[in-house]
Amino acid sequence: MVEQAPGASRPPAGGDPMLDPLLGFGEEPKSRTVISTTPFEVDARHEAETQRMLAADRRRRRLPWVVLAVVVAIGGVVAAAVVLTVGNDSQQQADTVALSTAEVTTRNIVQLIDFPAELSYTGTQELVSPIDGRLTTVGSDGDEVDRGDVVALLDEQPLVVLFGDEPFERPLEIGDRGTDVEQLEANLVALGFDADGAMAVDTEYTAETARAVRSWQASIGARATGDVPLGRIVAASGRGAIVDALAPGEAVRAGERLALLEIHRRATDVVQSGSGVVTQLLPVGTPVRHGDQLLLLDDLSVVAVTEPSDVISVVLEALADDDIEQLESLLVFFGLDPDGLVVVDGVADLATLAAFGRWEIGVGLPETFAIGAPYFIEMPADTRIDEVHLTEGQTIDGGALAYTAGRSTLSLSADVSGDDVGRFEVGDTVTVSLADGRVVEARVSAVEATEPAGTDAGGGSPGGATTVTFTVREEDGPPAAGPVTVHVEGARADGAVVVPGRAVVSLPGGRSAVRIERDEGSSELVEVELGLRDADGFVEVISDDVRAGDVVMFPV
Repeated sequence: MVEQAPGASRPPAGGDPMLDPLLGFGEEPKSRTVISTTPFEVDARHEAETQRMLAADRRRRRLPWVVLAVVVAIGGVVAAAVVLTVGNDSQQQADTVALSTAEVTTRNIVQLIDFPAELSYTGTQELVSPIDGRLTTVGSDGDEVDRGDVVALLDEQPLVVLFGDEPFERPLEIGDRGTDVEQLEANLVALGFDADGAMAVDTEYTAETARAVRSWQASIGARATGDVPLGRIVAASGRGAIVDALAPGEAVRAGERLALLEIHRRATDVVQSGSGVVTQLLPVGTPVRHGDQLLLLDDLSVVAVTEPSDVISVVLEALADDDIEQLESLLVFFGLDPDGLVVVDGVADLATLAAFGRWEIGVGLPETFAIGAPYFIEMPADTRIDEVHLTEGQTIDGGALAYTAGRSTLSLSADVSGDDVGRFEVGDTVTVSLADGRVVEARVSAVEATEPAGTDAGGGSPGGATTVTFTVREEDGPPAAGPVTVHVEGARADGAVVVPGRAVVSLPGGRSAVRIERDEGSSELVEVELGLRDADGFVEVISDDVRAGDVVMFPV
């Protein structure tokens, strides 16, 4: 309310109905946070003029005001012209301003704290020549390399990239056995050269393997012999890009690096060793966690094991050997037979099943009671399904490629002071603004101190320094490496009363207010306390006189 200047007499109320409210005459003021009450016509006064009037010397408020206003409202926007004359000065000042309105609402408001961070790929791998020869051609720096791509020509023969961690260091033919054979077969299935599913993905090179090899060799322009000579394939751990390659025409020796591959996404081929009817397959893009169901095999759950331990490993080894007696001994040893009902006799009876269910729960797996190696598949952590190689209702024999799961090698790290390190805990989710404008989610994967706490005089930061690393969730393809910003929740107010930031009026003395539209064409300038501000431009306002549903007015 406008106060009367000291020493001034109060004229009787009821003179001019337009001027009385402006000069503060009439009924006694009430104790409120309302700063001014004006007729609706005066609301269009330019905010700068409002501030000037609020800051003016109150002793000069005895001067008469003459107000002339024209109000036009279109679509919620008010445009008005205000003419103001002060004292005996004949000069007139006219301001025209467009006003907008917005409803006061409630919302959960979060104030974020930003930390600069760096996004980079940490997986690199050398592609080495498996044989002596001359490099006819090789991929250029920046070229993307995927499964089945020809990365170079050695002595005019193609060198093909296949996925896997097992190097191809020998020629392969029918009768050979080994993990490199299984890796070759998984790649042939993933590339579509075993369409009828006749080839088992196992450690044995069979006639079906040779048939698939011939189809693959024909597709790349090599001699379709069914055997794989040394020097035709090289293993890479996943999809990536060439960052450093030799020049074409150079002579290379076996074991010499042809190119450096920056791995963007490590690949794991998931083989289902059991037989039966497959149902409930996971869709592409599904993240895989410890204990997740990968599929049903004859209505029994096949689960992922991504958190190995000694207690898990020894049991899975017994299952792989089909040694039920050893399994029962382990279950008893681990204290999973509290009633002493398990008989170590190699027969999986109800007591054995009950003890096995307790083991599943104890190691973080669902209680499936499915005793057998095919029902547990070990996989790396932080993977998601990139490819599905089976179909719903398909009948498979032992050794079918089920999925290709991938995990990003993107590493996101931020250096955080000791004062802020408490904001990060392993497993927390944060948002990340990328250089290309996208916003993605990331999970805190590690919090490691890199600098001890000290004093500025001693050369260290008072709170110490910590490196926080994150795993980035790739939703729409791999983001570009480089500087990014990590956003962490700093403060939160649920159900806060909020207004657009433009509706806040600055008052003398660092105070704030909002103009509330009232009934009968009037408004009130209400002093408020400001709370949190969010990224959308909304500000929390705290006042008993501002409620959800009110309408605030502010310049456009």
